[in-house]
Order: sequence, then C-alpha cells, then structure tokens
Amino acid sequence: MVFVYTLLTSANSLAADQGCAVPAQEWDEAAAAHQLFEVQGGRLSEAEREDINADWLAIKSLYDGIINETAPVCQERRDFVAKDAEHVAKQQDLTARINAHNADPNRTDDDAAALNAEQAALDQELADLQQWATDLNQRIDEVNKYNLTQYTAFTQKVQAAFNAKHGFTGKKTVQLTAKSWINGATLPLLTSIKGIMLRMDPNQEPQGPALSPDADDFKLYQTFTAEVEFEDGKVVAARFLEDWLDLRADNTFAALPGLIYVRESKISDWHGQDGVTFTRSVAGRPNILLSEGMELFMDEAFQDIWSTLVVEITGDKVIPHGYGSDFPSHKFWMDEQPLPEKLQVAPAEYFK
Repeated sequence: MVFVYTLLTSANSLAADQGCAVPAQEWDEAAAAHQLFEVQGGRLSEAEREDINADWLAIKSLYDGIINETAPVCQERRDFVAKDAEHVAKQQDLTARINAHNADPNRTDDDAAALNAEQAALDQELADLQQWATDLNQRIDEVNKYNLTQYTAFTQKVQAAFNAKHGFTGKKTVQLTAKSWINGATLPLLTSIKGIMLRMDPNQEPQGPALSPDADDFKLYQTFTAEVEFEDGKVVAARFLEDWLDLRADNTFAALPGLIYVRESKISDWHGQDGVTFTRSVAGRPNILLSEGMELFMDEAFQDIWSTLVVEITGDKVIPHGYGSDFPSHKFWMDEQPLPEKLQVAPAEYFK
C-alpha cells in the first residue's frame, strides 16, 4: 500500500501579515506643519493658502487610507490573509484525512494517489501564496515609502512658505563648550619662569565636550546653552538657559578648589533685530604649576588664564567662535561639533 506524506505550512508568517501602516514620524511633522499653517496661514497669500490646503487634503487622504486600511493595498492584504486562512483550513482537513488513510489497514493505491494529487495542488497553492506575499510586501513597502515622501514634501512646502518670504518663525537652541587644558606632550619637563624652575601639571587631551569623572581633561571648563525665538525672521526672545550654565576649575594645591569666575556674560540688543549675539568669558587660577623649589604659593606671580565663547544666531544661520588665553591650549565645541582650537605657547611667554 502507498503512504501519503504532507508538511503543514502557511504563507501568513511572512511580512505581509504585519499590516499596512508603518510608524510615521514624517506624518507627525506634517501634522505639526499643518497646525502652524492653521494658526498663521493668514500671513500667506490666498494662492499659497489654496495650494497648501490642496496638498494637505491629498496627504490626509493617503494617511487615512493606510491608517484605516481602506487603501487598495490594504484591501489586497485582507484578501491575502483570508486566502491564506482558507489554505490552512484545507491543509488541516487534508492532513487529517491523510493520517486516517495511513492508519487504515485497508488503504488502497487509488486513495493514496488521490490524496497525493490533492496535496500537490495544495503545495502549489502554498507556493502561489508565498509569491503573492512577497509581491504584496513589496507593494506595501513602496506605498508606505511614497506616502512618507509626500508627508515630508508637505512639511517642507509649509516651512518654505513661512521662511522664504516671511522670515524664520520658530526656536533655535545651541550649546557651546570650552575646555582649557595643558598639553604636556609639547612642554619640557621643567621650565624657568622668573628664575624659578617649575614643572607643568598636564591634562589628558579632551575628546569631547562632556564631563567625565574619570577624565582629568581641563584646567578651566565652561558651557552655556543659548535659546532664541524668532517670528517673521525677527528675534522676539533671547536667553541663556539657566539649567545649562556651568563653569569649573581644576583643583589647586592640596586638592583645594581652583579659582574661576565669569569675566563677561552678555546678550546683545535683540529687540526686533534679525539676530542676536551671546558672549560669555570665564577666567581663573587652577592648578597650573608645581614648584621644584620652595616657592609653592606664588599665585600673585601668574596672571589668570581665560576662555571666551561667542555665538551669533540669526533666522538662517548660527556662527560660533571660541577664544582663549595664549596659555594653555583650548578646545571648543558647538553641541558635539568641534570648532577650531587654540594651541598653547610656551608657559614662559605667557607668565612673564
């Protein structure tokens, strides 16, 4: 007697089972742009408003079709899932009959041939379902990608309408950081200042603006965050964010706190201006020198070191600068982006 063999499989484990909708940050941004348009659209011309309204209705239709699963590709997905479920039911029924046949001592070759033919048909149906799933997944992906590009295009159109003709409206926030550090690799072991042999107390080279308890990478440290609000390209508010102001000095002898103070902190006149400039300068006396002789306490003999951070913010640009005393070295950052650094001169040239 001939036995019949089968393997129960389903195409529904493929990606098409995941549905039509995808997470869409692009849609959230488009919805936010439309909200801006709803609030401030009166500043645009009638033609601009009509154009943006038409685009909004178009992308809203795309979004609703996906999120409500009324788009043709979503209907096709439901047809696929139903067909796959039907295939599973037929395969389960056939498998039960095959098992009964294989257990029947009176089974016949004709019955086995019929069951094998039925199984072959179901195998072909499964192969067709798997190909359908592959094609459907590709179509869903293409539809979603197209929709996301349309959402992004709408956001960009709204932003361009407000910014290009009417000036930037919104908020800009930027963080500047400075680390003043002694690069021991460029210094002699001992240096003579005012006839006294002294050695430098070097740092690790700063690798970024963040503070780390494991890194001795500064003598002076300062950071600030500037926030500016614009309306129609004009500044309507400018401030240092208090929670993001910080300054620190390395320890002096015997682990005493180093001296550091704000030498200058100002915001330029900004009322109704196109831009605003933030300036902050710190200076201090950290643990710079260690004496090889008895003159351990000679702070008065050495001038302070200092660093200055400046950033100009307008509706269409941010221009940062970093400055510092000739000694030691200074590194500067805007957010995480490094700015041009300043390299130290020989200590004797600065501490004259």
